[in-house]
This record gives sequence, C-alpha cells and structure tokens, in this order.
Amino acid sequence: MKTVLLFRSSFCRSNLLEHEGVFRYAKAHDWHVQTVEYMEAAQNRYRIQEQTARPDVHSLINIWHPDGCVAECGIAPHVLSLGDFGKTPVVFLDRDPDTIEHGAVCVYSDSDAIASAAARELLQLNLDTFAFIGWPDPLRWSEGRGKAFESIIRKHGKEIHLFRMPKTENPESDLRQLGDFLQSLKKPCGLFTANDVIAKQVTIACAQLGLAIPDDIAIVSVDNDEDICERSFVTITSVQLDFLQAGIQAAEQLDLMMSGHSDKVASSLFGVDRIVRRKSALGFRHLDKR
Repeated sequence: MKTVLLFRSSFCRSNLLEHEGVFRYAKAHDWHVQTVEYMEAAQNRYRIQEQTARPDVHSLINIWHPDGCVAECGIAPHVLSLGDFGKTPVVFLDRDPDTIEHGAVCVYSDSDAIASAAARELLQLNLDTFAFIGWPDPLRWSEGRGKAFESIIRKHGKEIHLFRMPKTENPESDLRQLGDFLQSLKKPCGLFTANDVIAKQVTIACAQLGLAIPDDIAIVSVDNDEDICERSFVTITSVQLDFLQAGIQAAEQLDLMMSGHSDKVASSLFGVDRIVRRKSALGFRHLDKR
C-alpha cells in the first residue's frame, strides 16, 4: 500500500471537492492518504496561529516516508516550494505554475474556459456594456480570466471596462473605490468578477449606491461558493469549476510519478463543471423581439 501525504490549505467548498477527488482516486488504487492541515485549514480547525501554520515538510516526510505528496495550494500558493519535498514526488493542486520553481507539476484552472462560460452567460442578456473586476494582486488566474473575457467581449464589438480591486487596509476605502467604478459604468452593464469574494463586495457596493441587480448591473462570478452566493444581498450566478476532477487529475499525475513515469507527466488544466444560475444575472428584458 502506497502512502501519500495530502497537504490541505483550506476547507472551503472548492477545496473540499478537490480533496474528495484525491480521496476517490486513492480508494480505487489502495493508497493510504495522510492529511496535513496548514494555513487557513490549520487555523480554522486547530486554532493554530498564522505564523506557525506553515508545515515543516522535511520533518513530515521523515516521519511518514511517503511515496508521494499532493499539495493543495488554493489559499496559500506561495507557501510551499518544490525544494521542500526533496526527492519525494509531489503534484501541486490548484496552483499557478508561475508561482513556483520551473519543473514543478501543477494542476490549475483553465482561464479561457472560465471566461468563455461567463461571457456566454452575460452576452445572452443582449447588453452593450461589460466589465471585469480582478483580484487585488495581479495573479495569473485572475489576470488570465480578465484578458480572456476582454478578448471575447471585444470580438462581439462590445464596450468593456477593466478594474482591479484595491489593495488597502481600509475596507471602507476599498468599497468607495469600487463604488466609483460601478457608478462610472454605462447601465445596464454585464459584470464578470474573478471570484465569488469580489462578487459579494460588488453586491454590497450596489446596495449602498442604490444600483439594481440585475437591471443595472448583471453579475456572473466564479467558484460557486454557496456560503457566499446564496447569502449575498442578491444571490449570485457563478461558474462552478470541476474541482472534483482537479483532485482526480492531481492523483493521476502523482501515480505516474510514483510509478517511475515522470517523463509522461506535465502540468494540466481543469475546466468548468457547470453554471449555477441565480438572481444576479437572470432576466431577459433587454432582449430584442426575437
């Protein structure tokens, strides 16, 4: 029986689905999976302070002598490095390859597929103005989604505006800057946000400004985090990624590496599972007579 260490950075819904993908593959292939919680997972589950939440990978490998590791990095992409694992095979799950050493095997989201799904959903509303709001840091997953969305909208001859969430210590200032951007848009506008966290901030800003969702601002987001999407001022339409398949892909890649077939392994993308439609992008009053 092979032993695999699964490093978990968070227990949010998307990450839990990724973990489940690894567990399913492990069960089918008779692996023992030992979990290691770090960062937000450790803080939330064991009340460990942030400064002690980074795992001592070298010591853990010496304790377990694993055949391989899966490092889920959804919350903390910059914490673990390829060098931490020494000669032990490792696959980084939900991690941008640009954030780690060359040669690392990563499974990460397909920005083009995500942006295409969101664009199709918003373009059906027959709007003339669109916008994208990205993550405060210029991370590849956010920037990629924004560039792909912009390209699709421009190909349809539509107006598009881009905005990156401010990175400050003052939430009130962030909302004020976001509100200024939302007010500047021609209405009605189709808005794509990099993830559900940003979409929720947009709903708050719209409520403060008196902007109607979806009549003034129609919103499509990413991740389908039900705790956010179902509990916002207006429920949020969101692109659900195939997180379960992502976990399975990571386990498949690791299996090849542990079997001595590293030459057949490369970083790979996971795509979209479905769109979960809610009130933020429903309504077709702007459609023409057809």
